[in-house]
Amino acid sequence: MNRTTIIDASVIVALLDQRDYFHHWAVREWANIQAPLLTCDAVITESCYLLRNVHKGKEAVISLVKRQIIQVSFNLNEEAGVIETLMRRYQQEENVDF
Repeated sequence: MNRTTIIDASVIVALLDQRDYFHHWAVREWANIQAPLLTCDAVITESCYLLRNVHKGKEAVISLVKRQIIQVSFNLNEEAGVIETLMRRYQQEENVDF
């Protein structure tokens, strides 16, 4: 069974920054994840920013995208309706008293 994996900036940074607390975990997990990994352009931007002081960090992020290991498959124009529905749902859940 093929699984789709969504990745955020914290995993990318941990993988590429050897000083990151979760680096060793990220390297181990990376070996078990099947490409392509899906993300959005904001995650790529955030990862590049957070890796700005890591030698070749930004270049490594872009390389993962260029090699299609990480794919930006999110288009807000196409997904705006779904996003709006999710925002309403989570807003309603936040207003629930426990």
